[in-house]
Amino acid sequence: MLINDKIKKGSFPAPTPKQIPFKPFIPTDDLQETSADNQGPSKHKGSLLFPENKGEWQTNTDPQTSINHSPETFHIFMNNKLGHAQFGGYLPRTVVEPSVAMAKEWGMLSANSYSTGIGAQSLNGGKTWEPLNIKQIFPETWCDQHVLYVPSIECMIWVNLNTGKVSGQSVEIAVFNEPYQEGSSVYRYDIRAQDIYTQSGDEYAFDYPQLACSSDHLYITLCVNKNWVDQDSIAIRLPLEKLKTHEPLGHLDYIKLQPGIYVSPSYGLDRQYFVQIGGIDQSGDVYCWYESGALEHFPLYFGNVGFGNFSAQCPSGSPTEWLARLGTNPVQAAWMEGDILCFAFCSEVNLKLNRPYPYVVIIRVDTVAKKVIGQYDIWNSEYAYVWPSITVNDNGTLGISVQYGGGEYYPSPAVGVGFFSGERYEWELTSISEGRTVGGQYGDFLCCQPKFTDKVQFVASNFAWQDTGSKNENGHDPEVRVNFVSFEMI
Repeated sequence: MLINDKIKKGSFPAPTPKQIPFKPFIPTDDLQETSADNQGPSKHKGSLLFPENKGEWQTNTDPQTSINHSPETFHIFMNNKLGHAQFGGYLPRTVVEPSVAMAKEWGMLSANSYSTGIGAQSLNGGKTWEPLNIKQIFPETWCDQHVLYVPSIECMIWVNLNTGKVSGQSVEIAVFNEPYQEGSSVYRYDIRAQDIYTQSGDEYAFDYPQLACSSDHLYITLCVNKNWVDQDSIAIRLPLEKLKTHEPLGHLDYIKLQPGIYVSPSYGLDRQYFVQIGGIDQSGDVYCWYESGALEHFPLYFGNVGFGNFSAQCPSGSPTEWLARLGTNPVQAAWMEGDILCFAFCSEVNLKLNRPYPYVVIIRVDTVAKKVIGQYDIWNSEYAYVWPSITVNDNGTLGISVQYGGGEYYPSPAVGVGFFSGERYEWELTSISEGRTVGGQYGDFLCCQPKFTDKVQFVASNFAWQDTGSKNENGHDPEVRVNFVSFEMI
């Protein structure tokens, strides 16, 4: 059935879960040794290119947000910097896209590298982390991993995008009822693109998975490519109670949305919202999928932003384009403030608004009136803010994990808290590590989530590239430090 010619509903036979027994992690020989950090200067003398943004928009009066190295409104309980050495040689040097979830003392952390998937677990609230045998859980390839704790079923959900070596391209969903240790098992569901797109002769592939939960379902949104050309965006929902008890899922419901534009879910109660935006005409769409199965849709229109020139906007002279992948997945965070749907993305520089570096844009949408009611920026005149991950706790406080850098500063991680004052967002951010070089890969996302079951605290993951002091054939040998952070508004 077509809804406004934009949504197509359907269902498909779901897979039977696979039971995977625990196996301890055994380090492999292909991981490199580490060396001491170079404690040299963290600033990078350089400049950004400033392509002028076309079009007109209203004057934006949001004040600058600066990095405060001594935050006054929130307290950091833990800032654990995890590197190659901290994992006994397990963590590869090139690690991106860290995701973390925590319930009481139990935490899980995922990330990706050039050659392998990264998995770790903490049983003491993040003080120490032990590597997991990720190849036992997801045996083939690893990309775009996310972890999410679901308090209603008291389970960890771990999603991996298998880009396909043996069994074909699929999204893999692992369900943990308890910490993964000797004597326990994990159950995994594999959903292939061909389960939905059954036409013969075409190669369909998933990309850019995002996770969210409503009262009864886990929602996964995906971009779908046909022969590696954008075809659809799709949202699949899985019943939480069946995931908890590892039952076969029967037929799974899905909706197909517009092709070529990526979709990100937001948290709801009896409904789930999805946001799609495009970078040419400053427009988008909101879709609402109710637990009952009903669907709603309305369009969005907002101010002059752009997504096309990020690759030029990085520290000059750097060995890589820090922001080259920034425009590939526009919507990077979405959350609910009552009936207000909020979502965040990055805009390229806009000299008409006095934005000399890429910055974060937040759109507020009244879901009752079905219209945009505000547009707000997180920006600074000396550096960029990019890759926002924003969530809200039970007190209505916002937590954020973000990267800043450019100009004189190497890319570096920051976390912070914020709230909407009625006129604008008030933010306080602090640096959790200083980047000391620019690495060869940055990925597509960071992570910030409430800490369950203490839902006023936040947990976040971020990372910074460090210079090891050694040289490879390219003249440098950078290494990543992954930050696990827990913090709370005072």
